[in-house]
Amino acid sequence: MIEHESSNTVVRLIRPGTPLERSTLLVENLLRSHGVDPTRHVLSRGEGSFSWVLPIKANQLVVLSVFEAEGNAYIRVSAPILQIPRQRQLEFCRRLLDLNSEMVSASLATVGEDVYVVSVRPIQDLESEQAIDLLGRVCIYASQYADRLREEFGAAPWGAGPTTA
Repeated sequence: MIEHESSNTVVRLIRPGTPLERSTLLVENLLRSHGVDPTRHVLSRGEGSFSWVLPIKANQLVVLSVFEAEGNAYIRVSAPILQIPRQRQLEFCRRLLDLNSEMVSASLATVGEDVYVVSVRPIQDLESEQAIDLLGRVCIYASQYADRLREEFGAAPWGAGPTTA
């Protein structure tokens, strides 16, 4: 909403659509501005959420999602990086927590048997530069920590099939 006061008159301009619709439009415009056709990368479209999947490089992808929770819209940027190793799981999970303390505006999280780099923030007042920063940050952390954790724990890369490590 944009407000402008002139004399004793207040003019309010309200953007049409729900927070989710506005968030979806923001992400679609961001993708288009970087030469990506958002219609070719739709992962899911549901009531209350919308997701796109973007290949970054061989065996690396990132998922951009917008969703509503309690009347607010959020953006989530996530990248699967590797599988939880079958051996040394307690040590591995402690290492994930330690690495989280080094990260800014992102964290390592487990989803099922996989490890993701994830960043979530409210979309209200999100500028395109901030969205690009989130995307870049998640991609850099994904590359950095996937390699580090694979070397340290012998963890299988994400999408490599059942793990034996």
